[in-house]
Amino acid sequence: MTKKIYIMTLGCPKNQVDSHQMMGMLKQDGYLLVDTPQAAEIIILNTCGFVDSAKEESIAAILEMARYKTSGKCRQLIVVGCLVQKYGLELAEALPEVDLFMGTSDWITLSERLRPSADSQAGRVTIGSPEQYLFNNDWALNQFDETHTGYVKIADGCDHRCTFCVIPSMRGAYRSRSKADIIEEVTARAKAGLKEAILVAQDTGCYGKDLHPTETLASLIRALCEIQELRWIRIMYCYPEAVTEELLEAMTHEKVCPYIDMPIQHVSDPVLKAMARPLNAEGLKNKLQQIRRALPDVFIRTTLMVGFPGETEDQYNELLDFLREYKLERAGFFAFSPQPDTKAESMASQIPEDEKERRLAIAQNVQAEILAQRESSLVGQTVQVMVDGQAETKVSRDGMMLWEGRTVWDAPEIDGYVSFRSGRALKPGDLVKVLITHSQDYTLLGEIVHESC
Repeated sequence: MTKKIYIMTLGCPKNQVDSHQMMGMLKQDGYLLVDTPQAAEIIILNTCGFVDSAKEESIAAILEMARYKTSGKCRQLIVVGCLVQKYGLELAEALPEVDLFMGTSDWITLSERLRPSADSQAGRVTIGSPEQYLFNNDWALNQFDETHTGYVKIADGCDHRCTFCVIPSMRGAYRSRSKADIIEEVTARAKAGLKEAILVAQDTGCYGKDLHPTETLASLIRALCEIQELRWIRIMYCYPEAVTEELLEAMTHEKVCPYIDMPIQHVSDPVLKAMARPLNAEGLKNKLQQIRRALPDVFIRTTLMVGFPGETEDQYNELLDFLREYKLERAGFFAFSPQPDTKAESMASQIPEDEKERRLAIAQNVQAEILAQRESSLVGQTVQVMVDGQAETKVSRDGMMLWEGRTVWDAPEIDGYVSFRSGRALKPGDLVKVLITHSQDYTLLGEIVHESC
């Protein structure tokens, strides 16, 4: 009898890619994937352990899924991913409800461990080198109904040594997929319906540096632009120092969204030095100016951290002044969270939690004003929108259908969206022209002016 499996994914888009790999592997081995944990005989939870809040969310999810061993059909609960790679032994001791713990690459043997003939002496915890796994195209392309937008993981691991980050210990050294492998994946997925390829890695800008011969992100993008069915290419997680003239030239292609996700973390030189970030404040500002010159209509997303050990009030205000002056269109903020086995954990002058939260709230409010101004500037413009689906309220008061989509400046899930009316049925992945009439919070409202483009 075919066993039913439910997979729950926490954390970043890279984790989502790993979960899809698991789905492909298990489907290939005859398992049936189900949409709810209530229906599953085996539940797999792919965890995140990047910061304290992510760890807490993962623990809560484990306990929630464990309930289905008594109230549902679940017979095996398996926990995999980053949290296990870092804390597997401690988790096994604290969570007897879990049958199996596997690290960030060990889950590739999951099918073997699930077989009745599996070695009973293998133990509950399997944590090997994260570098034994990269990507398997056979699993990626295994009988899935493709969505119109999807993540493409072009590399794994990280060679940066930021003093606050545990990712290298969870994911191992940086390792790129071959360009041919990526092109094969995206070509097949585009033929199956993928319209927007979102490139992800711990640092997409480092792509190809470890290959022989070497490759670049720019050369990969140029090759992806040749895929006829693909309409949009979006770049995430690209470190500032990796943004070259070659990359910016490649980004001028009409298929590449004028959007770049570029984590900078801070802009005060002493803080950047303590973080072990490669560029100083002047270098970061020069890079932003270089990007704006090459791509005048670009939206820049970044990640910024407040409350790093030793961050003074003046250094914090330097960050706020930077936000007001450079007006980056998108920004996510984190309060520093000390992680075990990182240099920053033991640094002097740790900032009190209440002060970190104060600084976080102020920075978020400053950025919210910048975002509101930027969104308002789009009112009156006609923009291209990729349809994501019908709105929750499917029909407007005048009987027209309500739809939601995104501009080239909006990544799914983390940015805003456009809500608009259309006189006919559309489908996810369609490109339409929308006149923006209003902006409201993180939503643009508009009227369709062309049914396709």
